Amino acid sequence: MTEKRQVYQALCRLNNNVSRQEVDAAVLQGYSLADKTVTSFPGLSVRETAETAGIGIRYVTGGMCAGKLICGAFCPRGRFIELYRDGLSRLESIRDRLPAVDVNLEDIVIAHELYHALSAHRSDRSSLTTAAEDGSTLPEVSAAAFATRLCGLPFEAPLIDCLLRREVVD
Repeated sequence: MTEKRQVYQALCRLNNNVSRQEVDAAVLQGYSLADKTVTSFPGLSVRETAETAGIGIRYVTGGMCAGKLICGAFCPRGRFIELYRDGLSRLESIRDRLPAVDVNLEDIVIAHELYHALSAHRSDRSSLTTAAEDGSTLPEVSAAAFATRLCGLPFEAPLIDCLLRREVVD
């Protein structure tokens, strides 16, 4: 788990106040919920899983917020995931920088936001609130781990965030 923690620590830019145990717990929480999700929704795609769980998906214009590129967001009031067209377009533009993967990049965004939807009422999520330098929290680490496991990625999902941050700066 040490390697995973280091990947998430670096790519999510967590501050030094976050302990190894907190990062490990967040990653394991994401993996665990992904495993439970696969068991609860066998054979379904990421999109079908969200829809079967009662989470709608809609596309909206935009994708930049305070200089940060946003690809998606979970909206708890309406129980839907918003996918931002500009953010998704930028995501596709970095596809060649990622390891070869047989997954729709949009599904990774849906999976990340699906974690937030499925964990919204979990009693253990309040323990994962340590803020990171860029405003991320440990639930973001869990969501990235969830997306990594649910999509069967050969790389850790925060790599995408790292590349997108670099793309916005370039």
